[in-house]
Amino acid sequence: MKKLKFIVLWLVIGAYLVAILGFVAASRDKIICNQLEISISNEKLNKFISKDDVATILNKYRNQSIGTQIDEINTTVAEGLLYSHPAVKRADVYTTVDGKLHVYVKQRRPILRVVTRNSQSYYVDENGEIVPYLRQFAAYTIVANGDIDETFNPWKTKTLFPAKSDSVVIKKCIVLDLFKVAQFLDNNSFWNAQIEQIYVNTKQDMILVPRIGSQLIVLGNADNLDYKFEKLRTMYRVFNQIGWNNYKTLNLKYSNQIICTKR
Repeated sequence: MKKLKFIVLWLVIGAYLVAILGFVAASRDKIICNQLEISISNEKLNKFISKDDVATILNKYRNQSIGTQIDEINTTVAEGLLYSHPAVKRADVYTTVDGKLHVYVKQRRPILRVVTRNSQSYYVDENGEIVPYLRQFAAYTIVANGDIDETFNPWKTKTLFPAKSDSVVIKKCIVLDLFKVAQFLDNNSFWNAQIEQIYVNTKQDMILVPRIGSQLIVLGNADNLDYKFEKLRTMYRVFNQIGWNNYKTLNLKYSNQIICTKR
């Protein structure tokens, strides 16, 4: 008898839930999207995409924004539209029964700004993704300039490390070395605070410009960065004893030595 009552109870609950879900589904048919709620990560630190940009992207396409019935909004399509912007790392879109369309956008975090010899400028984020440089917005990163030929259209070439199936293949270039150095600095709070610029000379040597002191640091390529910066740390200890203005260049290119040029 108890077992029968238990079965009947669950059948009643099941029927109730089906009825409620049917009512909600029917109600959603009549709900019009009346508000767009947009949240953007790191909005104050990085401003590659604004709330107005997000609204514009969604409003360009039918049935993806305010004025559309909630059940007609395809959140997967909306997310795909937002992912088309190179500054968007993640996009989450969902609707609620009160008529709101909720959008969350996570921006890419740039660690390097590249300025080419022809004055083209773009950012590279922590994963090697290329982000366009927009004059109205800026990010505080290390700047690399000088004899850099590699120009990319961030709206077409979106990464320094494309999949093998991609038609665009980026061969070894100075920007890859610059990215490796920027990654190293980004992962080391001490050196990240010391270096503000990377200059590439005509020999394709990378030269670091420190925030403190007027000497230049010739890094060469991006090989053996741990070893090179450990040598530099040793020289910094020496400079604390003898002063910072005795040398104009420190060359870290060669193994087992540092070549210092006096002023």
